[in-house]
Amino acid sequence: MSQYLYSLLRFRSFNRLTRYHTNHGKTNFVTNSLIKNEELFDYIIVGGGSAGCVLASRLSENPQNKVLLLEAGPVDNHLFIYVPAAFIKLFESPYAFNYYSEPQKQANNNKIFIPQGRVLGGSSSINAMAYIRGSAYDYDSWGFKTWRFDECLKYFKKAEAQQRKKDEIKQDFHGFEGLWKIGDIHKPHQLTQMVIKAVQEEMKIPLTRDFNDEKYQKEGVGLIQVNIAGGKRQSISEAYLNESVLRRPNLFIRVNQQVNKIIIKDKIAQGVECFQGKNVGNPGRIWASKEVILSSGVFNSPKLLMLSGIGPKETLNSKGIECLIDSADVGKNLQDHPLFSYVKYLKKPLSMDILNRFPYNALSLFQWLWTKNNDLSNAAEMAGNFKSAIALQNNEPAPDLQITLIKCLYIDHGKQSQSGRYGYALGTMLLKPKSKGSVTIRSKNILDPPIIDIGLFNDNDDFKRIFAGAKTIRKVIDGPLLSEVNDKDYLVPSEKALVDDEELEKDIRKNAQTLYHPTSTCAMGKVVDEKLRVMGMKGLRVVDGSVLPELVRANTNAPIVMIAEKAADIIKEGD
Repeated sequence: MSQYLYSLLRFRSFNRLTRYHTNHGKTNFVTNSLIKNEELFDYIIVGGGSAGCVLASRLSENPQNKVLLLEAGPVDNHLFIYVPAAFIKLFESPYAFNYYSEPQKQANNNKIFIPQGRVLGGSSSINAMAYIRGSAYDYDSWGFKTWRFDECLKYFKKAEAQQRKKDEIKQDFHGFEGLWKIGDIHKPHQLTQMVIKAVQEEMKIPLTRDFNDEKYQKEGVGLIQVNIAGGKRQSISEAYLNESVLRRPNLFIRVNQQVNKIIIKDKIAQGVECFQGKNVGNPGRIWASKEVILSSGVFNSPKLLMLSGIGPKETLNSKGIECLIDSADVGKNLQDHPLFSYVKYLKKPLSMDILNRFPYNALSLFQWLWTKNNDLSNAAEMAGNFKSAIALQNNEPAPDLQITLIKCLYIDHGKQSQSGRYGYALGTMLLKPKSKGSVTIRSKNILDPPIIDIGLFNDNDDFKRIFAGAKTIRKVIDGPLLSEVNDKDYLVPSEKALVDDEELEKDIRKNAQTLYHPTSTCAMGKVVDEKLRVMGMKGLRVVDGSVLPELVRANTNAPIVMIAEKAADIIKEGD
């Protein structure tokens, strides 16, 4: 049986279970059927990811607004979307764009894997569910008064339905009346607790109980908060497109709808061309009386702009596309968080690798189905912020590195396993990289994937900081606490790299990845203005992670939701 056929059958069989353990009723309101050709809406939102779901929910609050949400992928009704620890299984599935970068010259010419959500809820339906906002330094440095941290905080709080009791958390920094349930890790994994204790002992940084309770990040390690509720993923689709929202007669949601281009006349966005599935030769036209809003993500929003004639003139002309707006920065300024992880073997089956074996995997899944309260109920569990030797030497105000832990032998993004072996991946992620890359179109065909250059380690300062962080993390792994459970060997790096810094440098470049946090390809101040309107255009806005002027010191889902909440208010105010 071909791998494709096996994958298809497996996902269909699990969809049967989904009916009883997920919001399968959503399919009663979200359909594959085409919108009637030439139909008119007030707002057309292109992309049903995190930002698109927020906008659809908020803009349809006004019954006078007729709102259409178009998503290229399917509805989010697969069981693995709701099982937190199963997120790795969603990579290379029908629910993800499985993008690869161009070969990275400063990273062993590797092609970097960058999965992005291709499903209702977008990447919030396939990510590891960490809820971290970043530092006020990030937002205040953007240079836009209306996007300073104090302004953004209002929208972080507006989105948040904090599950911790009010007297147990700083209320000035958290919201309790929002739609998105955010809460603590329940029953953290034994390995997670050991790593937190080891980091405290070896690095002498304090325990942190809340990574979002201050304006400015400080050094600290601890359990994070997550968007998991009742043991199930709380994606943005689940949070913002609940049944009461889906029942609104003025909200229309269509999945498996691919937008081909934006219809533009006299530099005014008037609607979109779209088709169902891969039927690219038979697009229909849909009109917007107020706005077209691109929420297609960091790679597909600039791609759609370019295919519609907005982008670098030379690039568009070379692909046979008429340039309507010469915007040189469309697709530029791409950033992501670089990451290097040691992968260490364990003596005993303390890690999640045991779930790669039958019957442990089946028993664990059935326990989750029954209780929603076992190891499958968590994904990302901890973080640690610390300053590299470079940051300390420069007397920098904020930590520049984050500690990451994956509770298994994380080989090739979780796509491989080693029979009979157990381990974990403990790494360091650079929070504020200087390197920048780009995304551009491969052809004028919307179905062709974009050309992505992530720019990994293009600025050597990024590599120096990752290298320094890796040396620090090694001390944690080889310290007395983890040594009690560690086996003698590493999977990454090579044995020679453990005693030779030149070999370690090669190994870091060979094994470095990013943490799937791309941003800034339609950056505010370069492609869109402060109110996220595409410069030189009317009736066209971009609202997603591509508008961040620079990458923030955090996982990016929370900032993207904040941006969409704020954008919804901007649009409602008529700006």
